[in-house]
Amino acid sequence: MAAAGALPVTGLLLLLLAAVVSAAAGGGGGGASAAVNGDRLRAEQIRKQASDAAASAAALAAASRRLHLDRARHLRLLSSLHRNLTSTLRDLAANSAPGDDDDEEAQRRQRRLDLQAKDLIRAARGAIAEAKPLFDPQLKIQRLKDAIFAQNELLARAKKRGAFASLIAAKSIPKPLHCLAVRLTAERIARPENYADPAPPPPALEDPAMFHYAIFSDNVLAASVVVRSAVANSLDPSKHVFHVVTDRMNLGAMQVIIRLMDLKGAHYEVKAFEDYKFLNSSTMED
Repeated sequence: MAAAGALPVTGLLLLLLAAVVSAAAGGGGGGASAAVNGDRLRAEQIRKQASDAAASAAALAAASRRLHLDRARHLRLLSSLHRNLTSTLRDLAANSAPGDDDDEEAQRRQRRLDLQAKDLIRAARGAIAEAKPLFDPQLKIQRLKDAIFAQNELLARAKKRGAFASLIAAKSIPKPLHCLAVRLTAERIARPENYADPAPPPPALEDPAMFHYAIFSDNVLAASVVVRSAVANSLDPSKHVFHVVTDRMNLGAMQVIIRLMDLKGAHYEVKAFEDYKFLNSSTMED
């Protein structure tokens, strides 16, 4: 009997051991999977950084290559101008030898050399002015500073435009909400008797034993969602009072949407913030 009773116990222990081993294997598999995902993400980041570095190096190499080519071109141009000017000066010195002033051929040659020298001087001045930024570090530094200043100005203007666009987006009302408020306001104007406030205000509005909620919003839909959610999650809605405060433009729409809701006995009032003297700063200044 003892041996028979020990067999089920042994079987149960074996089942528990198998469950623990399988759970450990599953956890190890999940850990291995997480490790593989982490290695993959790190590899992707490293590849992206390497790609960005390669692109930057290629851009700098291209800029350096262009700069080197420009310097080589200007060097060849200046060397050629130097040789031509030296040759022209030699010819001018040879042509101005004494005894040749009365020779008509010498005078024509002198005029041709003068014109050639003037053209070479003009070309040399242009080449020097064009090549000066390539060989003057101070001028290059100043140009870089000017470019950085211009980019900072563009960035500042872009930030201002972005902030203004964000302000417009925050202050703007989506078209569906705007149409909803317009339709509710039209309903309030068409049937004012259905949405008029009760002549004697309900005493629950000032009852300290009630749970009072103040909702300040100009978003008709959001305010109605808040009221509906509070009523739906309340054990006894009749003990809750909602004081909804909005602006004068959305007052009619807010009155209509709150009145059309099933508040299950909850109390409410909808007012414009201009109706509260302590909220109106202009009234306080007067």
